[in-house]
Amino acid sequence: MRIFLSLLLGVLFLHGHAQEETEIRVHTYYIPASKEVFYVLKYKPSIKHGSYQKQVQGPAAYKEKGQYDHNVRTGIWEYSDVKGKVIQRIDFSKDSVLLSDGFPNPADVKILDGAEARANNTGKTPLLLGGRSKLAYYMLGFRYPAAARQAGIKGTVVVSATITKEGKMVNEKVVSGLGHGLDEEALRVAQLLPDDWLPLKVNGVAVDSRILIPMNLKPGF
Repeated sequence: MRIFLSLLLGVLFLHGHAQEETEIRVHTYYIPASKEVFYVLKYKPSIKHGSYQKQVQGPAAYKEKGQYDHNVRTGIWEYSDVKGKVIQRIDFSKDSVLLSDGFPNPADVKILDGAEARANNTGKTPLLLGGRSKLAYYMLGFRYPAAARQAGIKGTVVVSATITKEGKMVNEKVVSGLGHGLDEEALRVAQLLPDDWLPLKVNGVAVDSRILIPMNLKPGF
């Protein structure tokens, strides 16, 4: 009996210890400034567990908030744009997209089956968490080439990329460009986008897909 009680108390202690959380606050003061607040498990600080919130300030401001359960997003997450309007709402517990801002455009998505790309008739797309606002944030780092600026070159560079069934973005390529160094810079910025995608699903099964990312560029960008 004494041994049993000792084991029971040990299990209870470990269970309680595992649920203890530590608040983490991360602030950056360079432009764009950001604030991130989340919780990690005390016994293993690499594991996010509890509420999460991140807010980026400036011309490409955005906000995201939700909940983690042992490093896995759970419950409803919301992503807001520069005006504070919610542009994405996703229920990770039910694997359901409740609101999307329309990026990428369904017409710019193909389903990949090996080397073959076929039409996407699902009406759905892979989703970059944070949508257009997240894209705009990374576009702040676009460096307009001097040659293109001096020549007054403007227009749209289109980058294609594969969004894998695991939610990673790979195989970025320029499929329609403007030259004068703009294509290379657009590709560099596209490659900075995080592997933070919800993959396209067909009949509930995640699949690889190819998307197009149009970047509208003009001097003074």
